Parts: sequence; C-alpha cells; structure tokens
Amino acid sequence: MLGSTVLEVAIGMVFVFLLTSLVCSGISDRISDVLNWRAKHLENGIRELLMGGDQKLLNQLYNNQVIQSLSTLRAEKLGKTPAMPKVNPDGTLNPKDPTDTPDCFPINIPKRTFVLAVFNALVPDSTGQTTIGGLRTSIENMPDNAMKKELLTLVTGADSTIEQARQNIEQWFNAAEERMTQMYKTNMWKVSLVIGAIVAIIFNIDSAAVASTLWRDPTLRSAVVAQATEYANKEQLPDNASSKALEQIKGLNLPLGWGGLKEGANNYGQCVQSNFLFLAGCYGPVDWVSWEPSPSAVDSGVPVAFPWFTSFFVKLIGWALTAFAGAQGAPFWFDILKKLTDRGPR
Repeated sequence: MLGSTVLEVAIGMVFVFLLTSLVCSGISDRISDVLNWRAKHLENGIRELLMGGDQKLLNQLYNNQVIQSLSTLRAEKLGKTPAMPKVNPDGTLNPKDPTDTPDCFPINIPKRTFVLAVFNALVPDSTGQTTIGGLRTSIENMPDNAMKKELLTLVTGADSTIEQARQNIEQWFNAAEERMTQMYKTNMWKVSLVIGAIVAIIFNIDSAAVASTLWRDPTLRSAVVAQATEYANKEQLPDNASSKALEQIKGLNLPLGWGGLKEGANNYGQCVQSNFLFLAGCYGPVDWVSWEPSPSAVDSGVPVAFPWFTSFFVKLIGWALTAFAGAQGAPFWFDILKKLTDRGPR
C-alpha cells in the first residue's frame, strides 16, 4: 500500500512538473520569437565557430542569393541597418558591397545550402569545378582568413571527387551546428529557469505543498493520477499543449495560486491584511489561508501563531524545485510520466 502511495504521488508530481514545463516553454518560445534569438544565435555561431569572428566574411555569405532566398527576417528586426546602394551621378545605382549588412537574415540553413552558398559567395571561380585540384586552386585565390584555412584542410582531406569535398564541408558545418544547438539550449535553459521561478511564484506552484497534499488526500491523488495516466497515453505531446497547460494545472484542484481568508475564519498570521478598495481582506498562498491549528492547540488557551518563518522557508524550497523542474523541458517529464504510468494503475 505504501509503495502504491509513493508511486501515485510521484506520478502526480511529474504531471505537475510536465504541465509547468509546458507553460515555461510556451513563454520562452514566445520571447525567443519576439526577440529573434534563433536568427541572432545562428549568426553569432557561424561567425565565431566557422569564420573566426569575421563579420564581413559572414555578411558576404549571407548576401549570397542562395542564403537570401531562405532569409525571412528583416535586418531591422535584429537592430541592424543595411547599407543602401550608392547613386551614381547619372542616376544609376552601384551594387552594394557584398560585405555590407544583408537585407534579411535566416533562422536556419540546411547543410547542403550552406555548402552551395560557401562556394558561390566565398570561393572565386569555384562554380563548375570538377576536380579537386581546380577547387583547391580556387580556394587558394581567396583572401587570407580563417575560412580559407579550414576549406583548404577539408578539400585536402578529400579523395579525388568533388562530392567528397562537399561532404567534408557538410560534416564540418554539422559539427559546428551541434555546438551552436547546445549553446542555444544552454542559454534557453537559463531563460527557462528564470521563467520557471516567475511562474512558480505568480501561480504559487509550490512542489512541497503539492506533494504534501497528494500524500494526505487519497481522493484528490487518485483524480490527479487518472488525469496524468490519460495524458501519458498520448503518443506524443499535443501541438497546442503549451497553450492549454495553465488551465490544466488550475483544473487539478491542488493548493495552487493565491487566495483570501474565508469570512469568519481566524487569521493566525498566515495571510496579509489588505484595505485596498475591491481587495479588502486577508490574502496569501492558498495553502496558507486554509491552514487551521489543531483543536488541542486551540483548547489549550495558549495563543496560536502560524509558523510563518518555517512555512516561508519551505515554500521557497518548493518554488525553487518547481522552477528547476520547469526548466528541464516538457519532453523530459513526458518520458518519465509514460514510464511511471506503465507500471502504475490504469
């Protein structure tokens, strides 16, 4: 029986963590889209990891028609101002310098497209080359920079076919892309951790209070486990999971959020009195305002006080656990939930 209770509490907690992660990921994705972090991260990664920090070389690559055909984000969205073509005395326009700021930026570059753009934009006379020797000569005609050294190494390491040289460059780009992805995930984890802390406090998602409630209330625990099991039976996370997660959390009937002391109830220090118009009353975390001392403590005649300091310390820990859990990502908790419910009650 004890083992079953522990498992059910674990299922309930993982379900709450999953829903919290969905809320956090929805917020962080929205922030990333508004601030265009993906495009900025891709630009920084290619410049630093592939081009030795050379911004002009990166601009030359991004200005290539192959990359511009993929680019959907205007330079102004990234806080950049593209250079305008110069007007000749006769009214004609001089083409922009290929190293000027591009008009648009991509948020993703397929590896084949990257290789094509490298040859088109950076390697002189590389179009139509059919031999490694000819391609190497074209690369040697490039200005001296970090890209030239890398390309020479990659082409030298190829066999006698151009295709092998292209594959080497693709693998080079893939390795850099994996590092860029890991850096982006690390940065987004930090963002999600901050968002998780904000979500935990605003909605009072206290892991300690949730676990205690699930342990003490078998009826509520069974209801939460039933919802968690139904959710785990899905093949994958729904596309609109993030938008519905907050309502699902509220529907669990757990001690979440903030509330006011019921009329006629005693304030033992578990809430803060407010005299603002329309908000007059005593408010605090839902799990605090519902607190009542034991009858024996009341009957003893000794003044009863809510253990505010201890409860606040525990709540800080509960909020911190929720924030950390929310930053782990919904797929992480979804996998754990599926494993737990496979062994748990159906």
